Amino acid sequence: MISKLNLKKAAACTLTVAMLTPLMGSAALADPPSHAKAHGREKIPFKIVQLTDIRGHWAEEILAEMSLSGLIKGYEDNRFHPSNVVKNVEALVMLVRGLGLEEEAQRAVVTDLKQFKKIPDWARGYVQIALDRGLITPEDLDKLNPNQGMKRAQLCAILAKALDLDPEEGYKCKLDFSDAKAIPEDLLKFVCVIVENGIMKGYDNNVFQPNKPVTRAEMAVLLERLGDLLQEENNNGRLEGTVAKLGRDKITVKTDDTARELPLDDDVVIYLNRERAVLEDLAVGDKIRLTIRDGKVVFIRAQRSAVVETVHEGRLTRLVLGTNSRVTITDQETDLTFAVDSNTRIWVGGKRALLKDLEVGRDVLITAQGDIAVRIEM
Repeated sequence: MISKLNLKKAAACTLTVAMLTPLMGSAALADPPSHAKAHGREKIPFKIVQLTDIRGHWAEEILAEMSLSGLIKGYEDNRFHPSNVVKNVEALVMLVRGLGLEEEAQRAVVTDLKQFKKIPDWARGYVQIALDRGLITPEDLDKLNPNQGMKRAQLCAILAKALDLDPEEGYKCKLDFSDAKAIPEDLLKFVCVIVENGIMKGYDNNVFQPNKPVTRAEMAVLLERLGDLLQEENNNGRLEGTVAKLGRDKITVKTDDTARELPLDDDVVIYLNRERAVLEDLAVGDKIRLTIRDGKVVFIRAQRSAVVETVHEGRLTRLVLGTNSRVTITDQETDLTFAVDSNTRIWVGGKRALLKDLEVGRDVLITAQGDIAVRIEM
């Protein structure tokens, strides 16, 4: 299971590239890009900005959510530029922020100015935290080209360590991607464990493209999944539940057996079933996830399912990890198999978990839409 305690182990936690492959060249960034200017130590009052270039994008809802959560900033022209490549230094900044270490990064003191010479001033605190937490090693930092795009295989290594998924000695796996041989040998085990747990996937033509730089849209999706796994209730975080009551400037959310009333930002952004919506479109009983900034709800993702959900209880008898992950349970002497994808929510002992945390032989409760598991509780 994933916990903040695991993530704060200096040596054991990383996000997807504890071993950056040698990166030649290193032109230093003297000034932060426009989308990074709010990353500095001076606190800037939060204001909702409507991004102008995400409408109709395949990840529109997630791009809006990640922007409003502050994990990925937009540019000064009010655009997100979802197809832009994420540079190595930007990826480290985003990942540190995604781990909830923003304040630590802003307070961080660089220990070796010579080693950080090529790192832009605005990113040094974040890179120091990445180094302190084990996301990268001093050797990685020496080889780091801050301006080069973060490659997918590299990102897998960092994510594996951040989520305490660093494979043990002797770990072996086989990937069925047609370009699996292109994955650097020292990163193969990290790609395997990240794919097995549904954190990253291949492309539709059965390729992984390990050396392809990650785009801002892809990074947003990864940070959204990371946030799901590290979810905590706080004034600047997320809250999941169902709508219990709606007001003109507030919303009441039911989570388990408690209800919580929260004020809405005047410009709150709302999506219902992945389409832009307004507050009046929501209804009591809708499943929602809120993004909260400075004590106010700035983003609402709502779902009103038109698909019948079924609930199945039984003993987990088979667990298949990999690109076609699935679980099998025995329910009243009948075997039922369900597919598991990146949208499946997994809970173990009341905490968010990964597929690997499920234990064969234990009782589980599965909520499914057809033959796809949308929620697994153990």
